[in-house]
Amino acid sequence: MYSGYIWLLLLHALLSSIPCQTAISCRNEAGKPVDWFIIYKLPKYKIGHDGTGLDYMYLDSSVTSWQISEFLVNTSQGALGSTLEQLYKGPGRQSNNSAYVLYNDAPPKVDNQGHYGHTKGALLFDQFQGFWLIHSVPHFPPFPEMGYSWPHSGRQNGQTAMCVTYKYEQFTQIAQQLLHYNPRVYNCSLPLAFQSEMASLALLCEGSALPWISKKKVVRLFSSKGESFLSFAKSRYYVDDIYTGWVAQALKTTLLTETWQNDDVLPSNCSLPNHVLNIKRIKLPGPVVFKSRNDHSKCGCRANTHVSCRNEQGDPVDWYVLYKLPSFGGDNGLKYLYIDGSTNGWVYGKKTIDDQQSAVAQTLHPLFIHKRRKTESFGYILYNDQPPKPFPTASSNYGHSKGILMMDRETGVWISHSTPHFPGTTKTSFWPASGFHNGQTFFCGTYKYSEFRNIAIQLQYIHVFTFDFHIPKTFYFELQCVAQRTCYPRKEPWFRQLNMTSLAGNKFVSFVKYSRFGNDLYSGLLEKYLGDAIYVKSWGRMHHPLPSNCTIEHDVFNVEMVQLPSSQFFSINVDHSKWCVTVRKAPRPWTCIADMNREVSQESRGGGAVCTDQPDVWKAFVNAVDMYEPCP
Repeated sequence: MYSGYIWLLLLHALLSSIPCQTAISCRNEAGKPVDWFIIYKLPKYKIGHDGTGLDYMYLDSSVTSWQISEFLVNTSQGALGSTLEQLYKGPGRQSNNSAYVLYNDAPPKVDNQGHYGHTKGALLFDQFQGFWLIHSVPHFPPFPEMGYSWPHSGRQNGQTAMCVTYKYEQFTQIAQQLLHYNPRVYNCSLPLAFQSEMASLALLCEGSALPWISKKKVVRLFSSKGESFLSFAKSRYYVDDIYTGWVAQALKTTLLTETWQNDDVLPSNCSLPNHVLNIKRIKLPGPVVFKSRNDHSKCGCRANTHVSCRNEQGDPVDWYVLYKLPSFGGDNGLKYLYIDGSTNGWVYGKKTIDDQQSAVAQTLHPLFIHKRRKTESFGYILYNDQPPKPFPTASSNYGHSKGILMMDRETGVWISHSTPHFPGTTKTSFWPASGFHNGQTFFCGTYKYSEFRNIAIQLQYIHVFTFDFHIPKTFYFELQCVAQRTCYPRKEPWFRQLNMTSLAGNKFVSFVKYSRFGNDLYSGLLEKYLGDAIYVKSWGRMHHPLPSNCTIEHDVFNVEMVQLPSSQFFSINVDHSKWCVTVRKAPRPWTCIADMNREVSQESRGGGAVCTDQPDVWKAFVNAVDMYEPCP
């Protein structure tokens, strides 16, 4: 009895002294298992300075952006070295319990003979899990008996690598993808225990003739932690560019692609619904900037080209309000205040409004591109009762209204503004020469494409004067009708309210009136719906201005002086903006950016306003009222 107990203790001690083998996986900078990682090996020659050609950026699910590695790519301590050491120093190379495959169309120390796929990578797995490493590096990785090293030829150019950890059952699909690749396998080990389930890998390892396969195949793979990855594989029978002909169309997006550009390069391709654009210069954190001719990496990403309001950094935002300041006190009239859902009130633009990186210019970027090269996937309408030259000024039959619509088949923006002769359609001349002197306002909202049918009907009520447009035939008929100036309301009511939901779920309301409404936009329409007295800011140089009105349910007061943060107060005579704001925060804090003045002649013209009850916007505008006209 006691001897058996002693043997159990000895067995427990013996087993406790044997280290547990860690599962095969991708490894991070600290050598710890990770679900996936991507590295970007930097080229030796960068813009502004030269490097070692061995430093690299690292990204995995635990970090939010690229991190410069503290290790060099030729050391075994980095992510690549730590991952591949499982083959070089672990049991993987000589074990019957694991399999590996090394492939490269430019293998190390082996003549590249035959017709193989242009592909590079490594697999290492056991019957539990393993990793698939895809990369762009010629002559890498070394044979297992050589140990980890980095090829001398790998210093010059940029390179990319992606490692994903998969459960064993995923490797049967990976093997099928490799059949389509037809890789140049230069070293492999596939023990007998794997060969029945991995028959495709066995063919590749043996160098046997491959069976007939389809032109292309896409599969969805799931990492060990459940992350989804799409694998696109084309065979030699698919004679087309994989990015243009397949990947971009399958993903239904514009792709930015980075490929080796020192050979016969295919140009950017916009012939199909979803475009492929060649990257010419890369900028990584640091900043690290280099040209594509110094980059051998192969990668693509969705272009951040969906149509959206954008801030000065070019980042998409759901909405913004912009107030261009007038020219006074030695100011050049190009500064502006900006507010969106993240600013908690007004902030000054770091750029001037005519700058190519102003919020307005960043938002208009798709227009600058598609004006030169029209496509069936993007449409725009520019309207202004005072359009830029050489277009004529609109007659009074058209609405007193200014704005921009831009949309693709997913999203779009509606910009309502007060600026004459705006916009030009190039990034160097979008801001008019006449746009320096007076204050102006802009409201930009981002919406799903489905909202634009109703937005188009709003513009029909205004009867806007379109001066430039491109609306594809497959877009909403209502948009085409507005663009051609052929549609307007034929019966009462001569006004319309539209409740809109932005892309991010914010609520906005558009109020519009047709010329036959025959009343002031503010005292005849808005005050009824906003539920409180309102301050109205109009242009100060009108021929027949309407006075403040206290004869209706909710008073309407004309603003006479404006005071914005960090600026002198200024008169409405130098402020061409149009807006109104409720006097009190309750019942709701309404602010409306409009395109009409309180003038007798404009009672018989179309126009409108876009209103928001964002508290920060209300506070910004109600505090801007420095002086108003009391009722007579």
